[in-house]
Amino acid sequence: MEIQNEIDEQFEILRKNYPGRELQITRLQDLIGDIHQVVPPSIFIFGDSATGKTSIVRSIFSKYKENASFINCIDCYTPRLLFEHCLNKLSGYIPNPDNLYSNYAHCETISEFIHFLTEICDKNKNEDEELTGRYLIFDNAERLRETNPLLLSALLRVPEITNLNITIILISNIVWEKFRSQTGMLEPILLQFPSYSKSEILNIMIRDCPKDENKNFYYIFIELLYDVFNKPCRNLNELRHMAMLLYPKYIEPIQEGKATRNDTVKLFKHIEIYFKQALDKLYLRNISSSEWKNKSFEEYVEPTVNSDIRFELPYYTKFLLIASYLASYNPPRYDLRFFSKSSENKRRKSRKQEDVSGSKKSQQLYGPKVFPMERMLAIFYSIIDDPIEGTIDINRQIASLKTLKLLIKVGNTDVLNQMKCKCNVNYEFIQYLSKSVHFDISRYLYEAV
Repeated sequence: MEIQNEIDEQFEILRKNYPGRELQITRLQDLIGDIHQVVPPSIFIFGDSATGKTSIVRSIFSKYKENASFINCIDCYTPRLLFEHCLNKLSGYIPNPDNLYSNYAHCETISEFIHFLTEICDKNKNEDEELTGRYLIFDNAERLRETNPLLLSALLRVPEITNLNITIILISNIVWEKFRSQTGMLEPILLQFPSYSKSEILNIMIRDCPKDENKNFYYIFIELLYDVFNKPCRNLNELRHMAMLLYPKYIEPIQEGKATRNDTVKLFKHIEIYFKQALDKLYLRNISSSEWKNKSFEEYVEPTVNSDIRFELPYYTKFLLIASYLASYNPPRYDLRFFSKSSENKRRKSRKQEDVSGSKKSQQLYGPKVFPMERMLAIFYSIIDDPIEGTIDINRQIASLKTLKLLIKVGNTDVLNQMKCKCNVNYEFIQYLSKSVHFDISRYLYEAV
């Protein structure tokens, strides 16, 4: 009874520490409960990044380290690494200089893994006859699909094959449907971590309020930041990072005696240009918090171009990235004007005649818009003067841009003609890239920066 009360208290603390995840924590409590009971064979936890999946699971099993093996599938990218790390953690074996950094056992196949896993569980059972559940937890589980087509199916059958009280827990950013194969895979219990709503994000971010700051005043700032950043970025970690960087800039006029806390309009005008620059740096993290704090604004907005470009892209990949930038920052209704071959000589004239109101917010301030892949490809084929060689694999080059995080996929589909993306580079980067291929991007932008 005392143990159960301790477990209930742990889950209650989790619910307080992770607002917006009360339902998921309660569901996990029902599934896992007391470690000394029969556990379900497999659980699949899924949801977008920064929705609390890994943090909550780690917190739950921090108390049961000797009974849980937490594996990051990015680090353990081969079956051997995966198996040996699992065995080390469940057995309590720690590679060190005394044992020449060896592992609990040399294990390369699923049959060897099952043999050693049974051995470890039998040893522990001899010491304690009480029923004990064990957990094999695989974070970034989507990587298992690439390691070996049969590996995932075999892992899900480990509880059945061994007849041990083991739960396989998979944590992933993608849905279960993308894991299914024709190998007779067992269906796990599904648990979704949905994206946070606006109120949930603000309730979490308000916890970062400085100790000496008024929470109502800080709430106004984070709500303003959310309204600016929520379309290009719903990642909670990135929003919290941006709030940490931008808040000292937001209160600068107050500290300098140029404004009061009630001068909301003046404070917004001061921070607006910093918001614009921060939107350009989303996900790139090419400036640290201390650098941001110490640098003047002029130093920040005029960095050397080469500092952002640490790799060289193939010729057509550069044009694909340029096309993605144009698709992200140009309204679709202007595609015919800018990219129609018949309007080649009218672009500058049309741009000058365009009535851009002074009150109209910059496209750059709103950040990159999501676009369908077919639109980006249409722009790409329009801005390329020479015919594409048959040996060029456009799909592979698009995949490379996604891997480099220069192109961000939005949604779950992997079908190219149905995919939606957004560009993840700033104007300075794309301008440098355009010059390298002798392409005048300013002629094709609805609103030249």
